[in-house]
Amino acid sequence: MNDLRRGYVAWYRMDDGRLVLATLETGRAYDGAYLGVNAAATTRGSQEYRSLALPVEFTGRLLIGAGFTDIGRLHMGLRPAYGFARVWELRFDQGRLELAHDRTADLAVVRDRLADTDPGPAHGEEAKDWIRRSFSLSFDYSWPRSPQT
Repeated sequence: MNDLRRGYVAWYRMDDGRLVLATLETGRAYDGAYLGVNAAATTRGSQEYRSLALPVEFTGRLLIGAGFTDIGRLHMGLRPAYGFARVWELRFDQGRLELAHDRTADLAVVRDRLADTDPGPAHGEEAKDWIRRSFSLSFDYSWPRSPQT
């Protein structure tokens, strides 16, 4: 049972070119009264706030993936972007979509390059640098460059 004692799961969507929070799943102790909707209980012991349309003032880039591909087990539970069959890069400024670019082909090249390499540190690379590079949740983790470049 996942009761989300220490966190939440959020679903987003685009409304008229703006990023909005659509659904929020939280632990039972969370008081979401300010969201303006009643929580629905889930079979996982959590609660969901549905039918939201709360603007998200996010500025930055997101990589959105769909369709898993085989990349082996080199990840920390969160699959990097190159582990998806289709990938889009989205760029936002204060919640407004500024760029949507299909990065599927670019990340297929990364996936192909990594398939032929040793998953360990590059020659001469310190283990701590490899660990930080290989198990990060950063944008670079999802779209790795070789340590020489």
